[in-house]
Amino acid sequence: MLRRESNVTFDLNQIGVSHEDQAILTLGSQSLQELLFNKESTPFLETIIYLKSHYLKNLLLSFFTEEELDIFLREFKEQNTFQRIDIDDFINEFDRRFSFDIRGVIDKLYHDRQLPQFHIQNIAQWSEGENAVVEFDVWNSSAVEGVISLYARKNDIGSQTEKVGCRVIAGGECSRMYVPIPYKTEEIIVHTNLSANIPQVYSRQFWTRLEPLPSHVEREPLDTSCFLASAKEYIVDDESAGFRVVEEKSRRLFMHALSLDKDTVKYGSSIDFLLKKSPGWVASVFSGAYGNPVRSFHGKTAGKGNSWVEWETELPEAGEYEVFVYQTDLNKRFQFNADLYSYYYTLEQGDLNVVDIVVDVNQRDERKIRTKENDGSENEIVYSMYQKPNDWVPVGTYYLEKGKVKMKLYDRGAFPGQLIFADAVKWVKK
Repeated sequence: MLRRESNVTFDLNQIGVSHEDQAILTLGSQSLQELLFNKESTPFLETIIYLKSHYLKNLLLSFFTEEELDIFLREFKEQNTFQRIDIDDFINEFDRRFSFDIRGVIDKLYHDRQLPQFHIQNIAQWSEGENAVVEFDVWNSSAVEGVISLYARKNDIGSQTEKVGCRVIAGGECSRMYVPIPYKTEEIIVHTNLSANIPQVYSRQFWTRLEPLPSHVEREPLDTSCFLASAKEYIVDDESAGFRVVEEKSRRLFMHALSLDKDTVKYGSSIDFLLKKSPGWVASVFSGAYGNPVRSFHGKTAGKGNSWVEWETELPEAGEYEVFVYQTDLNKRFQFNADLYSYYYTLEQGDLNVVDIVVDVNQRDERKIRTKENDGSENEIVYSMYQKPNDWVPVGTYYLEKGKVKMKLYDRGAFPGQLIFADAVKWVKK
């Protein structure tokens, strides 16, 4: 079974979990063997089998070309036309042709319970004559191997994408990868295949002239610390223990009633935001959100500021801390006709309201940061330079004491019906 390559672009722009994501969430710590012996345990069995088959194909493409595999399959079919063939005959012939233990791979796909978990960052593209080389950093923090696939957008055929490479990443491996591709492209998409990553896609677009390829080897070992926050950074994501949703009483009762429905999906979809199906905060996933292995966010229609989300962490020492909020481009995706979006934050420590922060974002992606500190002083900073659509936004530097600190985001907006999106907060010691 072959994956339709157009699905990769769809996955990149999708808000909420796909059918494949739901299958992965259902798979959990169960093996395919266990699921087959308990077919009523999941409605996603067919999708799980598809994902395992697609993974097998991409693993083989890490070692052999598609043409080599096609020739083998065609010749095997011609040699055994109108015959009943045992799977062992196919495996033995494959091993004879390629000296590859495909039986071991199939056994692992049948019995393994664990999924690989990838960290992906620093996607880059270099020029190499008429061709190009894709660079990216990857860490498989699980104990089992996985496969990364690369897709490129063909500049001369609109938005069409095609697969340009596959690489096996061993369990525990942390490397900088260099993968040659047959042409320069305006966008690279990295797909994590059968893994715990949701969504399964990472991407970067390229609008400037490519630099020549530096000296390199195919895989350069990296230290896993390059994927972790520095000793002076304190990050709380909406999947972290320090994140909390605070709803009005009526909304809490409504959301509790929803949670009693066994068929309720944990993550909402774009329809939940467009049709405002829930009066409270809805968790969802998006490829541009922050986090790992799940890149999620919370969203809600603006109300009167009576409900909020909060991020709390423990600071080990007093001092000056620069504070960042992670913002996505979801407002422009859902409400692209609006001239301005506003986000209302409060930074608190104990009973002290340290500062009220308002972040205004206009159609030109300019951000105005308005602050009012507890001593009554007010400040305004305008960031007029271009900022990435999904990135950390600095909202000021403040003196904070040692101990717990909390950032709140209220359900207020620039206009009635504005959507509010909450993702992550970062404190950086100066």
